[in-house]
Amino acid sequence: MPPFVTVLAGAPSGYTGREGASEFARSQEIVVMKAANVRSTAVGGRSVAANLAWGFFQLAWHIVPLPILAFLIIIEPVVRLVLWSAAFLGTLTAFLFEFSGAAPNFPFWLMISVSIGCMLLLGAYYALLRFFS
Repeated sequence: MPPFVTVLAGAPSGYTGREGASEFARSQEIVVMKAANVRSTAVGGRSVAANLAWGFFQLAWHIVPLPILAFLIIIEPVVRLVLWSAAFLGTLTAFLFEFSGAAPNFPFWLMISVSIGCMLLLGAYYALLRFFS
């Protein structure tokens, strides 16, 4: 073999010469870096107890909302009926008493505020349903 062609020990036959040596070294560095990366991500930098606690937390986060969601879905028609009826009847009553003059000191804005609050509460209930689903 000529002196400028060297065969690397342990390298496949395609790696010869100076370019082959650097290419082989780079490929070995990449393999070592990948192996180190796999080891560090497998543990995650935490202890075994921390990994078990995190796994338990994730499991609980996926299991606990199911009964809550089931309960919220079951009572949804009742909640919708009560809150929507309270909002509608409160608004209707507020306008009726305001324009009829039957009660001169009727708290019109309080009734409107309570009706708006019922609709906002219904919206919050639906947001809670969406959060758990």
